[in-house]
Amino acid sequence: MKRVWLCALALLLLSGCAAAPPSAEPRELRLDAPRPAVMTAALELFTDRGYVALGGDARLGRLEFVRGDVRIRLDARRAGEGSRVDLRGWRHGRALAPHELDPLLVELEAELGLLP
Repeated sequence: MKRVWLCALALLLLSGCAAAPPSAEPRELRLDAPRPAVMTAALELFTDRGYVALGGDARLGRLEFVRGDVRIRLDARRAGEGSRVDLRGWRHGRALAPHELDPLLVELEAELGLLP
């Protein structure tokens, strides 16, 4: 009986390890560029910064990157003539604050040639 309780306790403790990462609040930005251009620029930007692309779906407008303990997800949707970009990030499984993503969005704007 003691063995059953120990196994149940071990399973309960390990189930917390398999939990999904917490939801991250996105940083949103409207860009005057079509979604395919945004996706291409994002791929170049993040790979140039040492991130590895985990996956992507051009139809959904989603890219995911990882570098060390940081994971970034970019979602791009059409918005009129341009695109709306949502950027989320996690470090050690914890959501990054939206302001920590601002430098990446500024660099994305620069990559697209949208900065003055």
